[in-house]
Amino acid sequence: MSKFPRLKQQIDELLGIQTNLQAFFDLTPDLFAVLDPNGSFQILSQNWQEILGLSIAERESRCWTEFIHPDDINSSQTCFRWLCLQPSGCKGITIENRFRTQNNSYRWLSWHFSRGEDERLFAVVRDISESQNREQLAPVVDSETEVEKVTFLNRTYPDWERILESEKQERIKAQISDSRFRDLVNDLSDAIVWECEPNSLKFTFVSRSAERILGYPLEQWQRRPDFWINLIHPDDRDWVTAFCREEVKQGRDHEFEYRCLTLDGRIIWLRDRVSLVCDSLGNLQSLRGLMVNITDRKEAETEKEHILEQERANNRAKDEFMATVSHELRTPLTNIRMAIQMLKVVKEPEMRDRYTEIMLTECTREINLVNTLLEFQKLEAGEVTVASAPLQLETWLPSIIEPFLPRINAQKQNLKIDLYADLPILILDGASLERIVVELLNNACKYTPSGGEITLTAYPLNQADNLESVELIISNSGVEIPTDELSRIFDKFYRVPSHDPWKIGGTGLGLALVAKLVELIGGTIRAESQINLVKFIINIPVLNNRILAV
Repeated sequence: MSKFPRLKQQIDELLGIQTNLQAFFDLTPDLFAVLDPNGSFQILSQNWQEILGLSIAERESRCWTEFIHPDDINSSQTCFRWLCLQPSGCKGITIENRFRTQNNSYRWLSWHFSRGEDERLFAVVRDISESQNREQLAPVVDSETEVEKVTFLNRTYPDWERILESEKQERIKAQISDSRFRDLVNDLSDAIVWECEPNSLKFTFVSRSAERILGYPLEQWQRRPDFWINLIHPDDRDWVTAFCREEVKQGRDHEFEYRCLTLDGRIIWLRDRVSLVCDSLGNLQSLRGLMVNITDRKEAETEKEHILEQERANNRAKDEFMATVSHELRTPLTNIRMAIQMLKVVKEPEMRDRYTEIMLTECTREINLVNTLLEFQKLEAGEVTVASAPLQLETWLPSIIEPFLPRINAQKQNLKIDLYADLPILILDGASLERIVVELLNNACKYTPSGGEITLTAYPLNQADNLESVELIISNSGVEIPTDELSRIFDKFYRVPSHDPWKIGGTGLGLALVAKLVELIGGTIRAESQINLVKFIINIPVLNNRILAV
């Protein structure tokens, strides 16, 4: 050994440390022990023999379970195995069990174990037989969580040799599973997975899809407790927060739909499914949920409801139309029948001429009504053919207006015609344009009061895209249409509510027919209304018409 002075010095130092450690053990009132991972004693303090009457030589290198009461072995070994799986420097555990002495009696010992760097276990042991009666108690672990862990491990891994490797594999699997789960929830395109504290509503987890759906950075979700509440649409905010707090208070999982504001100012719909997460004692720990973007579904529902409402409105209009048509068809026939009966009894020539005129007027009215119905049906079915030809408005319009002059004079109305001096020639179906003008003039005559004015204006118009057109305007005073009704007056069967103070009646097909005919000749029509004034403005493009004329 003298040939290796350095080695001899190190051995002497180690022996000195062991001697000092043994001396320290021997001076303390508690028992000390060092065990290997298999549970075999490696070092025992001297007072084991003094306190428990045990021979140190007899105990060393033997497993501690050989001396534990049979009823305590399983639970004690379970706790011991669990500690062996923990990293060095971890929090120790305390185990209480009955330990056999030299005279085969048992004393209660409290073992406080800790794990060393070299995987050995160090124990400080105290005799507690005199202070506590433990005859019916099993070993106690400091923490309920630790008891659950070691019980699970003992049941799952009964083979001691495989425990360490199994634990490592399970940890790896858990990490992989957690990673896959996060990848899965973060890749959701129309849903947000989240978790938050139940009282403050501060989010502890939000999937990345939240930023894609709502636009806000994830940091804002987790930094501000009131962040989610402020996202809710103002009209939904109060009832949503009240509903959620009540459901949580009652301990119920819940589901609800509400609107949220995105970062770019849009409004989207979310369906939120919330689950309450409780511990083993039923104490609420957190809220977890799934927000699903249902905006497309809500928009589809709104569109469907709009379509259904439109269908209901159309059905109501059809019902009103059928009632109106029945009335409009019967009225001329009733008047004709009355005139025929009067012709049978009156002898005066003047009276007979009067009733003959009534019959002619009512026959014309009946024919016009039937023609309107038939023409509209053909337009709806696309069965109307057009015959386009050159048309000069300056010479064409007077012949259309002339039949209305006696009626206008009789009703003491004023007619004003304002035609531009050099209107372009139009190439279109003259019969269709005639029906349009006649229908609009007829309406103007019906609804203009005595002393009112009917105006017909036509002038060329250069549009912003340099396309030339002609605007034909027919207006009448003494009446107006509510602004919110203007968009519907060209709908079939539609009549403006309370717009007929003279109770003139009608089928609600006249303006719908006009709109169809304007479309047929390639033009557009719109209505404008001011105080005591209504205008119908027809725009007819003329560029292509001029090409056709050439």
